[in-house]
Parts: sequence; C-alpha cells; structure tokens
Amino acid sequence: SLLDRLKRRTRQLEIIHSIVTQSQREADLEKALDRIEAALREYLQVDAFMFYEIKGDQLTLHRAYTGVDEWAKEKKKIGVCLCGLAAEKKEMVLSSNILTDYRCSLDECKRAGIKSFVAIPLFVEENLIGLIGIAWKETRDFAEERDFFEALGAGLSVSLQNIKLIEELKQHSQNLELMVRERTEQLQKAVNLMAGREVRMAELKEVIRNLKEQLRAAGLEPEVDDPLGMDDA
Repeated sequence: SLLDRLKRRTRQLEIIHSIVTQSQREADLEKALDRIEAALREYLQVDAFMFYEIKGDQLTLHRAYTGVDEWAKEKKKIGVCLCGLAAEKKEMVLSSNILTDYRCSLDECKRAGIKSFVAIPLFVEENLIGLIGIAWKETRDFAEERDFFEALGAGLSVSLQNIKLIEELKQHSQNLELMVRERTEQLQKAVNLMAGREVRMAELKEVIRNLKEQLRAAGLEPEVDDPLGMDDA
C-alpha cells in the first residue's frame, strides 16, 4: 500500500542519515570505515563489507571486514566482475543472486557463500574515488532498494572525499612544518658559522697585537699597517 511504501521510504532515509552521519564523525579514514561497517551491520545485517581504492586500471582492496580478507582478492581489474563493472561504468551494480548472474565472473564471493551483492562506486562529480562492496549470504530483493543504495553511495562519497581532503591538508601542514624546521636549522647553522668566524677573527687580532708589541719591545717598528684594520690605541 501507499502507506507501507511511505513508511519504508522514511525508514530508508533514516538509515541513510544515520550511516552517513556516523561516517562524518571521523576525520580519519580507518575510523570512518569502522563506523560505516558497524552501521551497515546494525541496519542492513550485512555479512561482508569491502572498500576498494582506485589505482590505475585496478581496484585495490584497502580494507576488508568480517573475515573477508581471507578470500577477497587484493586487486581486481576495472571492468571485471561486479565491482569492476561498477567502477568502469561509474554506476551501481546490484545482484540478488550472484550464483546465477553472468556478470559475476570471479569465484571468490561464491566460494565464500555470498549470494547477494551490491557494488557502489564512490565519486565526486566525475572523479572516481573508491568503491564499496556490500554482501549477504542470503538472497536479497533489491527491487525497491536501488534508490536507497544510490543515495547511500552519494552520501558516503561526500563523507569520504571530505576525509581525504582533511588528510591531504594535514599532510600539507606536516610538510610545511618540516620545511620550516629544515630552514630554521639551516639558518641556525649559518648563524653559528658566522659566530665562529667572529671568534676566530678576534683571536687573530689578538695574535697580531701581541706580535706588534713584541716587535716594539725589541726596538722594531712594524713596517705594514694592520691588514685587519685593528685600532692600536
């Protein structure tokens, strides 16, 4: 009924808000992914969760959860299997039963007992920044959930992009601090060197003064002026 659909939609929006809000509470990627996984477990009862980064023409497994790292491939070629297709097309891929889905061309999920799978590409504007895979060991009907997962992906894309920008700013700040420290050390070395030269110059002047006094004591007058510009007074 219409009322049931409205209730379901309202519940979906609440879940999206909660998961995205959880991810935004952290400025660290690892902690944010922990929160995302915990929220997915709580609200969607997922059996597996994976986060891939995009490196060249490959998906690189950044982190896997729920024992997934025991069977998930560390690298997947873009365009291959469900995750690869989602990354290639920059479109979400849903499969209610991967056992009968020809697009699921790799065996790792099947061997792990996975049946339903959602591959959600994460991108800001046209820039693909990553991909998350969510899986269940039971078949799941996605007929009325496509909009839900697309909205979830959009929210997580913004959250993870913000975290990435924060990390880049931190790295830039650290680089600036390192540069300032190096320049300060170089300046201090230069100051120390100049101070050392002044000390040596003073010592040389003292030696010359003593020599002149010795010459005069012997009844001799120095024939050249002090090349260092000493004041004999």
